Amino acid sequence: MMQNSLLFAVACLAFASPVPKMNGAVDYFPTVVGDKWIYVLIEDGMQSKNEIEEEVTSVDVSNGVKTIKISRLHTNDGKMYYNRERDVSANGVFQSKDDDGKLFDHSCIYLNLPHKEGGKWTNDKFGETLTAYGPENVKVPAGEFVAIRVEHRKQGDAKTEPTCTYWYAPKVGIVKISLGKSEIVMKSFTPGKK
Repeated sequence: MMQNSLLFAVACLAFASPVPKMNGAVDYFPTVVGDKWIYVLIEDGMQSKNEIEEEVTSVDVSNGVKTIKISRLHTNDGKMYYNRERDVSANGVFQSKDDDGKLFDHSCIYLNLPHKEGGKWTNDKFGETLTAYGPENVKVPAGEFVAIRVEHRKQGDAKTEPTCTYWYAPKVGIVKISLGKSEIVMKSFTPGKK
């Protein structure tokens, strides 16, 4: 069950500084080939030895949208998983195709920009309502970041606990994911070469 939650969170998956200007999605999700993240899982306060390595493998630009492909390696099984895609623009971070390349009827918006405290939107494909908060300080093994927090809830369940929460930091993307009692946190980020 936790493995499925972990895979879902990663699939949907700058040290402390003054609050940055909100210049668009490029600030909140890296878009350079070679950008690399290493994440670790924390369950019941204990950090797992297994890591998840993600890396931007390609970037295509069309009409102001950067479509990036990200490979994922799980160190627990040594397997390289499929390239997932994210679209990044001044409007946010979203997904317009499933993992097989089939277009969605409506894009799934993971981070809606420009950021507005308390801003809400829906991802009909997954039956979710998302709400953005912050920016706020978040501490993870990679350091302390100023990030936007995005809470995911089932549509129609506005008063329940979030099903998951993501924190997006400028220049590095997702720094933390909360899944109830478990967390996925960024251990390191290495920028690609421009």
